Amino acid sequence: MSLDFDVTIDSEQEEDPIEDSDTISNIQEVFRQKFFIDYQECATLKKKYITHATSSNDFSKIAIGIGNEMQVYDMTSTGLSKYIGKNEFGQFTHPVSGVKFFNNDPNLVMASTIAGEIHMYDLRSFKKVFTFEDDTEVVVKPVNCFDVNSNDRLICAGTDEINHEVYLLFFDIQERRLMGGFFESHQEEITDVKFHPTEPDTLASGSTDGLINIFDCKQEGEEDALLHSLNTCDSVNKLKWHQENKLSCITNTNDLHLYDITSQDLLKKWERSEITETMKRKSVMDCHIVDCHNIGSEMMFVATSNYNKGECIRSIKFNEKSLDPLANITGNNQIIRASLYNEKDNVYLTFGEGAIISIWKEGISSDNGNSSKQLKEESSIKKKMKKKANPY
Repeated sequence: MSLDFDVTIDSEQEEDPIEDSDTISNIQEVFRQKFFIDYQECATLKKKYITHATSSNDFSKIAIGIGNEMQVYDMTSTGLSKYIGKNEFGQFTHPVSGVKFFNNDPNLVMASTIAGEIHMYDLRSFKKVFTFEDDTEVVVKPVNCFDVNSNDRLICAGTDEINHEVYLLFFDIQERRLMGGFFESHQEEITDVKFHPTEPDTLASGSTDGLINIFDCKQEGEEDALLHSLNTCDSVNKLKWHQENKLSCITNTNDLHLYDITSQDLLKKWERSEITETMKRKSVMDCHIVDCHNIGSEMMFVATSNYNKGECIRSIKFNEKSLDPLANITGNNQIIRASLYNEKDNVYLTFGEGAIISIWKEGISSDNGNSSKQLKEESSIKKKMKKKANPY
């Protein structure tokens, strides 16, 4: 079973570390936009990683997965306001493997765990509405990832490998029941599932077996539902739908693929070394893509270097022809695990191994009294706590 909080290997852990730094002296000549920290909040005083993050469609709320917990925040004009729930709101006995808001109701949020459960909460009452799980067999099917389709009627969950089989499980949200599953299209653990943003029955799934499968979920049988199968000749990490039926794939070797799903063509493949070169960094081992995002009709990804506590974050636009530097995001001090982008307000959010949520805005000084003071106070408390041998 692969867990999202495995330690990331970078050059600083090698016997002869490569010092990662910029390859040019004036980075602002290439990355024209410059973003600074507008607000930061420490999600916990314990040594835990933020491994998952999501936002409501209107970006009024965000949710994170951190250890065995889901946390939810309101996005406010001054930063973040945490939901303080009751009755063990968002607390689980196993690590969170995914978080997701409903597409049409920001008050409904879900979190999955590796125990095979998907928990649905209503933020208006802080109550758990329902827990979706496959209880047809004694064996637990650990959920690695899940998604909700665009009309909020269907959940698909991708599982780890159990007894040499992996599953795509489908749940009816309105009837709150398991509808069935597919188990022949992938041979290894499923790492990501993404419903099409406007076609509620179209699903993309990715796996460490290297396949990206496209399904029409209206069809009852798996053979009829499987529309296309694309072989990345790699291991799939994350998928993202874009306009004009394009799909991006970040691989576990830190390459980036762009596909046209209509024609089933691989439009472009960028290797990790090309990503590093476009970032204007030296160490290929340290540099990787965090997440892909949409920016209008264009595509963009957030990339980072793990060197020196992840001090380098940059965003880069991409299409089937080129990689184009976009923004230099300065002042980071943690290794980044997830990112969000609010297109309306041109705001980046990053989340990482320091359990810090950072909000980045263009052209704003990082010397923000309120946010800096809050994070410093939290860090001071954190340092005074006794060190634990096990960070989880």
